[in-house]
Amino acid sequence: MKFYPSDWLQDTIPLSLAERGAWITIVCAMWWAYERGKLIISKEGLGRLLGVPESEALKVIDGLTKTGVCDEEWAGSNSDGVTGRSINITLVCRRMFREYKSHKNNALRQERYRVTHASNAPVTGEKSEIRSQKADTDKSKRTTTHKFIKPTLDQIGAYAKSIGFALKGQNFFDYYEANGWKVGRNPMKSWEATVRTWKNKDYNDTPARPEVKPQKLHPKELFDRASHEVLDKLEEANLAGKDSMFRALTACRDKYRDTPKWQGQGAVDYGYEVFKHRNK
Repeated sequence: MKFYPSDWLQDTIPLSLAERGAWITIVCAMWWAYERGKLIISKEGLGRLLGVPESEALKVIDGLTKTGVCDEEWAGSNSDGVTGRSINITLVCRRMFREYKSHKNNALRQERYRVTHASNAPVTGEKSEIRSQKADTDKSKRTTTHKFIKPTLDQIGAYAKSIGFALKGQNFFDYYEANGWKVGRNPMKSWEATVRTWKNKDYNDTPARPEVKPQKLHPKELFDRASHEVLDKLEEANLAGKDSMFRALTACRDKYRDTPKWQGQGAVDYGYEVFKHRNK
């Protein structure tokens, strides 16, 4: 049973302490009723449930119904023929009864759906059989995929000879054995096709490695490299005398004459200033 503390406090604010205690007892009894949320009980039974005389129990019910905490359904008539409370009293908790009806209606709706669509069972079975056959076909296709097997040196040499390609089988085998038998980044599927590729690209021993382009450095890295080069040459020339140091500085300026000032001449000036600071 779900309990909502905020709703409980809000609904029971106008009730007295005795009425609150009686109401929680009645709610628990409603949970186990035949129709959840609706309690049908005699006046005498209500007194025994609350542990009070029948008259006090009826006063509690009056307080609950007047404040709107619960509903009371009147059925039948009393001994004077006036419609009102009969021997049995019917108390209703609106929230609990509404959730019970909703749950029951959902169950009935699902049952009607199953009965209505029961006639489609053979069709559904046929579709399932078709799906099963298709799955088996796909599985057979996957299982018939050939697994790559490394060739032997004799197989490589024989196949290369059959297509008129003078290939050294040992070179071919060692090359792909080293890289895990991959073509680029993908696993090799056919070594015969790879041999034909070598023939078409005129690879005699091993494929040519792609030319590695020099890495383009960041401008700050270029500046640092140039300034360190200038500083090293000045330190080396300083041991030979001032004339050698002057020639080294002139050579550095000539080397970086055509580069941007902040990159070439600026690096030379910076290296020279660092050199003077170190050799004061």
